[in-house]
Amino acid sequence: MKMLSNLKLSVVFLSAAILVACSASEEDVLRCEQHYNAQSYKVAEQYCKKAAKAGDEQAQYLYAMMLYRGLGVAVDSDEGTQWMARSARQGYHKAVFHQAIRNLTAKEQSVTLKQKEAALKTMQSFAENGDMVAQYWMGNTFYFGYINNHKSYNEAVYWYQLAVDQGSYQAMNNLAWIKVVSQGSELFDPEQGLVLAEAVVARYPDNHGYLDTLAAAYAANQQFDKAAATQLKVIELNTHEDCEKCDKLNDYYQVRLQLYLNKKPVVKSFEH
Repeated sequence: MKMLSNLKLSVVFLSAAILVACSASEEDVLRCEQHYNAQSYKVAEQYCKKAAKAGDEQAQYLYAMMLYRGLGVAVDSDEGTQWMARSARQGYHKAVFHQAIRNLTAKEQSVTLKQKEAALKTMQSFAENGDMVAQYWMGNTFYFGYINNHKSYNEAVYWYQLAVDQGSYQAMNNLAWIKVVSQGSELFDPEQGLVLAEAVVARYPDNHGYLDTLAAAYAANQQFDKAAATQLKVIELNTHEDCEKCDKLNDYYQVRLQLYLNKKPVVKSFEH
């Protein structure tokens, strides 16, 4: 009987300890979220890391984002991926979404086809429920051929248009690009492409990628002087950027400038 009483007492103390731990974790999660949203990342790191280790899925997601972006901590993509995966396994929707993007865009060698197909299914579920960002990524999946290099431009246009209808400027830019460089296909619609491209640049006037689309739109509409002038601005803006890919981008931009100077539009193959 004494052993049983001791056992019951131990259970009571264990239960109390668990309740205290859960309560502390909830406070840590709240402060993690508050400081993260306030961009007080140094303080957020303390609470987010503690709550993440305690198993809270939201804190795991936020801590992963801090590690990915170097917010209050040193960038550590590998550790960030581990915390993101833990959060996703617990069903935290933002982490699930992030994991889906990661698996869709990953190189074929780093994830399996099964993982990519599962990611597409997840993304489509978000997109069909009206998520604008998911619709944009569905468009990207079919435009860039994330799965086995399978491309479907009609499918890409469908998803981009849904995102555009909700105000996605990224989708608007990509849809404009398809419409202005797809000469010889049913997707070619230079007038509408120009309308879209102008709307994007009106919102982001100093983005060289968006301006590049606008230049192509001018060229598709036989406005080669405007195309060349816009492309010169693209090159100037890109030259001021500090990034690894800028030199390679500048090569592409220079090629397009020569096209416009020679009164020729950008033409891509859209046979899929």
